[in-house]
Formats: sequence, structure tokens, C-alpha cells
Amino acid sequence: MSDSAGAHLAIVDIPAPDVWALFAAQRNSFLPNAAGRMPIGAETALPLAVRKPMMKIQTQESDGEVLFTIEGRLAGAFVPELDGCWQAARRDRPECAVAVDVKSVTCIDRAGRLLLERMHTSGVRFRRAGLAIQDILEQVMEQPECKH
Repeated sequence: MSDSAGAHLAIVDIPAPDVWALFAAQRNSFLPNAAGRMPIGAETALPLAVRKPMMKIQTQESDGEVLFTIEGRLAGAFVPELDGCWQAARRDRPECAVAVDVKSVTCIDRAGRLLLERMHTSGVRFRRAGLAIQDILEQVMEQPECKH
């Protein structure tokens, strides 16, 4: 999807496993009782697990820079999506600097961390990280010690 200002949007939606079956298999306490009522607390616990994991990547180009704004999980099957967007920007706009806004990233797994390391090594700048993600970025951006 794109608009006239050069912004692009890629939303990845991978189906989550059947969480209702997981709850039934793991916790009988979340099943309705004989009266058909859910136990106290189950009403609030179930919707959290039912949400599908998602990642949203918005691409904006301005002033010689391509900015990726990421929302959601940088993990699992979503990592190749960001990698593909980054590689496309490098191929299609080699003259542009690349920056990644990670303010709304909620989770980074090992594959996501390795991608961020590769991006940083090739000159990508990171912007607006929350506290948890900032800690990961600081580890990613640390210079390796020279060993003699």
C-alpha cells in the first residue's frame, strides 16, 4: 500500500495457533463450569492470549533518508519482512541513508537482534527506542573489542 507522499505500509499477519485448544489442554480452570460460567479472572486472561502477533512496517522517504517505522514484534517470521524492506531500500535508493524507528517495537528475538546488528554494521541508525529495546540496541551497537 502506498500514498502520494512516498510512504509505504506492509502489514504482516501470521495466524496464531489455536489458543483456545491450548488453554483447554493446559488449564481446565479456563473452561466453563457446569453452569456455563467462566471462572473469575478467565474473562480477562483469555483475550490477551487470543491476540494475533503482528508487525507493521511503515516506510517514509524524505530529505535523502529512508525511515522504517516498526510496530509490534521483531521476531520469528517477521524478521525476514524487515530484512526484505531494508534490502529493497538499499537496492532502490542506494544514495539514501537508512534509519529505523523502534519506539513501538514490543519484542526482539535472536533473529531480530542479528538483523539489527547487520543493519547497524552497514550504517543504519536507530531512533526512539523504549527502555527495554534501548538496552538491546546498546548491546547491538557496542564495538567489539580488538584482541591481540
